[in-house]
Amino acid sequence: MLTPKQSLTVVDLAGLEWHTISPDELYRRLSVALTQGLSDEQVKRRAVENGKNKMTPPPSDLFGRIMGYFFGGFGSILLVAGILVFIAWKPLGHPPAVANLALACVLIAVFAIQAAFNAWQDWSSSRVMVSHQLFPK
Repeated sequence: MLTPKQSLTVVDLAGLEWHTISPDELYRRLSVALTQGLSDEQVKRRAVENGKNKMTPPPSDLFGRIMGYFFGGFGSILLVAGILVFIAWKPLGHPPAVANLALACVLIAVFAIQAAFNAWQDWSSSRVMVSHQLFPK
């Protein structure tokens, strides 16, 4: 089932006819001449209306990525398990078992290590992607 935004996109695409009109009709609709292109006045007007013809970088969403490193995959399960074992060690353990403390420390350490590994893997992958953009084969 399509979301409302997707259905609007489908409707917008269904109404396109640029690929079916003649080149002369295309030039007329876009107010452009084949031999001359856009006049300086048209370039300035369109730059004001539409902005510069420049790609904008995607938003970084650093906070969301960091939360994904920690809580993506099994991260949330490791954290909850570590907290539960800490609770089983001191408040619920009579007497407190040192093995529960050790297990809780290991679970929290694995939680932090897997988050660091996820971040490193993401950084490493992005470096590879950038290198392929700079030096295409």
